[in-house]
Amino acid sequence: MEENKEKELDALLKKTVKEAGLEQPSMDFTATVLSKISETAPTTARVYRPLISKGAWLLLLLAVLGVFAYSLLGNGDLSFMGLSDVRWSEHLNFDFLEQWTQWKISNIFVYGTLGLTLFVCLQVVLLKRHLDNRYVLE
Repeated sequence: MEENKEKELDALLKKTVKEAGLEQPSMDFTATVLSKISETAPTTARVYRPLISKGAWLLLLLAVLGVFAYSLLGNGDLSFMGLSDVRWSEHLNFDFLEQWTQWKISNIFVYGTLGLTLFVCLQVVLLKRHLDNRYVLE
C-alpha cells in the first residue's frame, strides 16, 4: 500500500515538474549578484603588518652576532652595569677556540638538533604561507 503511495507521489512530482518547467536565470544574473555583493562588502581589506619590523629584526640580529662574536673572540674582561670591578676572566673562561677541540658531541645529539632545526624551519615556512594566504600584502 505504501509502495503505491510512493509511486503515485513520484509520478505526480515528475508530471508537475514537466508541466512547470525549470526556471532559467536571466542573462545577466551573475553580474547582478556580483554587483550586489560588491556593494555590501566592506571596502577595507585587512593588511598584514608584522609585529616586529625588518629594522628591529636587523638590530636584534646585529646584537646577537655582536655578543656571540665577543664571547668567541673577546679577552674575557666584561664591564657592564657598573660591574667593572669584577674580574670576569677569573670566573669565566672565554677561550672558546682552545676548548672547542676538546668537546665531544654524540651523534644522537647532532641528529636530534638537525631534525629539530629542519622541522622548525618547515613549520615557519608553512605558517608563513598560511598567514600570507589569509591577509592581503601591501
